[in-house]
Amino acid sequence: MYTTLAIYLTLLFKLGGVNNPEGNHLLKIEGIKDIQGNIAIMVFNSEVGFPKDESKAILKKVLPVNKKQMTIPLGNLPSGDYAISVIQDVNINEKLDVNVLGMPKEPFGFSNNASILFGLPGFNRAKITFNEIEKITTIKLIDLY
Repeated sequence: MYTTLAIYLTLLFKLGGVNNPEGNHLLKIEGIKDIQGNIAIMVFNSEVGFPKDESKAILKKVLPVNKKQMTIPLGNLPSGDYAISVIQDVNINEKLDVNVLGMPKEPFGFSNNASILFGLPGFNRAKITFNEIEKITTIKLIDLY
C-alpha cells in the first residue's frame, strides 16, 4: 500500500505549473509544519486516472511554500465533481521521500480529507463538488513523521 502511495505521490513532482486564470475556486492547505519546499497539486474531474495518472489531471500546479497555511486559486473550473491531490516536497528534490518500508516521509493530502487507512482513496472518497459560486476547499496535510 505505501509503495503505491509513494509512486503516486512521486509523480506529482514531475509536474510543471499550468497556466490557469485566477478564478473563484480556492484551495486552502492546512497542516504545513515548516515553511520550506514546494506544494504540488493535481485536480481530476473523473475517476479515470485518480489518483495516480498525472496525464489525466485537468489542472496541475507546483508552488513554493510561503506560509503555514496557503490559499491557492484554482481558477474558474466548470461546475461538477472533482478530486484533488496535494503533496509538500520539503527538500525540493522533486520526489516523495519514503522510509525503508515505502511510507511517505513528506506531507500529503486529498480533497474531502480522505484518509489512507485502507490505501489510496478512490475518486468517490475524495470527491468534492464545485458550483458556479465561490468555493473554498480545505485539505489538511497528513504527515506520518
